[in-house]
Amino acid sequence: MSVIERALIGLEQMIRVVEMRDYIEFLSYLSLRIREKVDEQYFQDAIRQHSKHPLSREMIDINASKVIREDPLTVKLMMKNGRTLVTLIKDGEKWVADNIFWK
Repeated sequence: MSVIERALIGLEQMIRVVEMRDYIEFLSYLSLRIREKVDEQYFQDAIRQHSKHPLSREMIDINASKVIREDPLTVKLMMKNGRTLVTLIKDGEKWVADNIFWK
């Protein structure tokens, strides 16, 4: 399994946490830099946005996605429309988002 595929699994785990509406667990899927910017209102907005426009594996262009840094291992997941969906950083056993993709 490629690094991109493993990062995609990490994104899917984060999406499941949003679907379960677990704010505390959701915070653990964010980098420290982003975590302090996210409050419960943002999380509620993310739940609403995801229910209207669900993120899924089918939206990701695995061939355009790429490793952008080796230390720490950092992956940029690209959507099929050519835009960046999320940058994920490997943090121990977990992939954490280093940008906010629900607005």
